[in-house]
Amino acid sequence: MLAVLKTAYQLKHAKGGRKPKLSLEDFLMATLQYVREYRTYEQIAADFGIHESNLIRRS
Repeated sequence: MLAVLKTAYQLKHAKGGRKPKLSLEDFLMATLQYVREYRTYEQIAADFGIHESNLIRRS
């Protein structure tokens, strides 16, 4: 799952841009928590120490 995510990220961001606040591994973990545990973005963002808007932008 992580390999597919890395490939898609590289294709989407081939020209560069701002560095993400979360690593791809952390983003995958946050997504799985959201889907499996029905947690809010606010709770997940607090666990990773980022603002909720940074998490929503990536989803």
